[in-house]
Amino acid sequence: ARIQKLGNFRVLGLHQIPRGVEIAGAVLVRKPSGYYLHVTCYLPKGDSPKPIAGQPHVTGPRARTLRGYLEAVGLDFGIGSKLTLSNGIKIDFEVHETPRLKRLQRKL
Repeated sequence: ARIQKLGNFRVLGLHQIPRGVEIAGAVLVRKPSGYYLHVTCYLPKGDSPKPIAGQPHVTGPRARTLRGYLEAVGLDFGIGSKLTLSNGIKIDFEVHETPRLKRLQRKL
């Protein structure tokens, strides 16, 4: 890959992007552990991605149960329920404020 002002560099994991999808955009993110490329792709509605090498393949008696976890779902972050999935599962969770965040909010 080539990015302006950075030059050429190697990108690991591009084989995970399904073939035939349109790449909508990419963002290069720098974290303490290194650089990461976040890629967003368009997949036409109704199309399912082709199997990817290395992707988990579920068989056996638990296949029906586990297959639901490997399918794409929609996410809705709401007020009544913190997170609702398109398959009907509701998840409530708490995000605790750090002491630093509390201190900064008091300054405002």
